Amino acid sequence: QLTSLLLSRNDIADFSHRLIGLGNFEEINISYNPGAEESLPLLLSFISVRTLSLEAYTLSKAPIGLSRFPLLTDLNLSNNPNMESFPTAVLEMTRLRQLNLSLNSIKNIPRNISVMQNLIGLDLSSNPISKLDEGLFKLTKLEYLNIGRCYLESAPESLTKLVNLRVLNVDKEYDDDHCFIPM
Repeated sequence: QLTSLLLSRNDIADFSHRLIGLGNFEEINISYNPGAEESLPLLLSFISVRTLSLEAYTLSKAPIGLSRFPLLTDLNLSNNPNMESFPTAVLEMTRLRQLNLSLNSIKNIPRNISVMQNLIGLDLSSNPISKLDEGLFKLTKLEYLNIGRCYLESAPESLTKLVNLRVLNVDKEYDDDHCFIPM
C-alpha cells in the first residue's frame, strides 16, 4: 500500500480520479503542477495525510477545505506569489507543526496566529512583511523561525518570549537595504 505520493513538476492537470484505491497517503507532494486545482477537492478524501506540499501551485489563498485534514502536521504553501494574505484556514489546523509560507506576497501576520500552539517551525521568508504581530510571540513551542528577506523595520523585543527558539534566520541575501532587521 502506497504511503507517499510525489508528483511534483509533472504538469499534471487532473490526476485525482486516478488516485482512488492506490493507498492511504501520509505524504502528498503535488508542487509545481499549476492547473491541477481541480484535483484539490479529491485530496480531501485522503484523511491520513500528514505532509502536504502545494508549492508553486499558483494559489491566491489556501484551498477550500484544507483544514479538513485532521492529521496534517507539515504544510508547504510556499512560492505562490498571488497569495497576498495569510491563509486563515491554517489557523484551524491544530496539529500543524511545520508551516512554510515563504516566497509569497503576504504583508501581515494575523494576531490570532497564537492559536497555532503546536507550531515548531515557521518559514515566512521572502514576503513583504514589515512588522511581526505580537500573536507570533505567543507560539512558545516555536523552534525555527525564518523571517529572512522580509521588510522588517526592527527586531521586536518580544523575540525573547520564544523560549524554545533554536534557529532564527534573518538573512539579507539581497542588496536591498530593507530586507533585514536592524538589531
